[in-house]
Amino acid sequence: MASREQTITAVRILHFAFLTTIILFILCLHFAAPTEAAISLSIVAAIACAALADIAIGVTARRKYMDTVSQVLTVESDEAKALRVWRVANIISFVHAETVALLGFALKVLGANWEIAGPFFAIGFLLLLLWTPRLELPVSASRPAPPPPMGTDGSPPG
Repeated sequence: MASREQTITAVRILHFAFLTTIILFILCLHFAAPTEAAISLSIVAAIACAALADIAIGVTARRKYMDTVSQVLTVESDEAKALRVWRVANIISFVHAETVALLGFALKVLGANWEIAGPFFAIGFLLLLLWTPRLELPVSASRPAPPPPMGTDGSPPG
């Protein structure tokens, strides 16, 4: 069973990898230099709708899984299960953010200019930054509570 710290570290490394891949997509496009061509407005609109739907799914799934994390901790007091669900919530969020950037990559390969494809990359990257993994799990029943704060003389404050 992975500890809290190991899980956080693994998810943060994965988050960094997802951020890096968006930069690598842009570098690939720079070196491949796809030629710009007229691209149908209906294709751009369809891809934009797919990106919007993907963002909506990502937001909804993230909220659902994070609510499950809270429920697992409060009802079941199972930190290990909560950590697994938290990890899944983050990975799903990363995948949906990355998909938006991939749609921008597809547009650029199809011949769109950066004014059209660029916002897809920016939104995907910003979503990844917005969904930076933060673990705010309360102390579970299996762990001792932290000691209460003390005054300067060693007595409880107040």
